[in-house]
Amino acid sequence: MNIFNRLMAIIVLVFILIAGVLVGALPFQSLMAIQGMVSWLEAALQQGKEASPIFFVLGQIAWVLLAILVPGTLLWLEIRRPRPRAAEVALEGTAQARVSTESVAQRLKWHLGQLADVLSVRPLVRTSGRRVDVVIEMETAPEIEVPMKTEEVIAVTQEVVEDRMGLHLGKLDVRIRHAPFREM
Repeated sequence: MNIFNRLMAIIVLVFILIAGVLVGALPFQSLMAIQGMVSWLEAALQQGKEASPIFFVLGQIAWVLLAILVPGTLLWLEIRRPRPRAAEVALEGTAQARVSTESVAQRLKWHLGQLADVLSVRPLVRTSGRRVDVVIEMETAPEIEVPMKTEEVIAVTQEVVEDRMGLHLGKLDVRIRHAPFREM
């Protein structure tokens, strides 16, 4: 959303800059050009309404729906609350602690990277309420036994997230990709 916001801000500011310079330098010509465009648009709409009143009404409905849907969606995306980038640690009493999702991902990457036949690991960590949802994308040697390696990855992930970090593990999704076999 940040890239979209910047792009829209640049477009609007460039338009305001150009329009402001034109109106300031050529005020009467600018107003006449705007008046000509509005007159042309009015004539085109009137001609379309007379040619096909049903399509004109359908066009009005589509325009109103787009005028509500597009800005409404963008506004909702702008003001919605983002997901927290930290998870609450399960502690006794009134003490509170939070661990960033990046820290959880780094620790998982290190621990899972130590496993035999694991070539690369990319954990994706998100918080969901008080739980941590984890997606683990990993590349392994081609000769591993997938069920055994998956159980090993699940066990290490549970140990790291729940026992060592004190978090509640929510959904866990392990995605294994094999490296290609080497030709002999």
